[in-house]
Amino acid sequence: MSVEKYLPHSFPMVLLDEIISFDDEKITTKAVISEDNAFLNEKGEFELLYSLEMMAQSVGVLRGLLDKEQRAKLGLLLSARAFKIYKARVKIGTVLRINALKSMQDESGFGRYDCEIYENDELLASASVSVLNPDEAMIQEIRG
Repeated sequence: MSVEKYLPHSFPMVLLDEIISFDDEKITTKAVISEDNAFLNEKGEFELLYSLEMMAQSVGVLRGLLDKEQRAKLGLLLSARAFKIYKARVKIGTVLRINALKSMQDESGFGRYDCEIYENDELLASASVSVLNPDEAMIQEIRG
């Protein structure tokens, strides 16, 4: 299943390729590191430092899938806690699996998700990410 309709990003900032599975509590997405990835270093490798964006995009896709009324069109990454990188970089062609599990989500749009990124069975990175998906009323309130 495609991710594009659930993210406000455009190429080359969409880092995910597809939705593998999801339910009300979790999502698994897939990303293939390609030659046109915006975050390749000078050696043509993807720095796992940028995997935090993959985690945030996975959460954004899940929030979009679960928002039946499509109220929250904007998602903001507020923070990342316990962000750990177990492998510094991967090569072009590497297939990554991103898991995001809801820890909490409130009515205001604030949520926290525990995320992990794997290559096959090897854990490459993990973090607890906090996000905000404001509805239109909250966006108008913020704008003043």
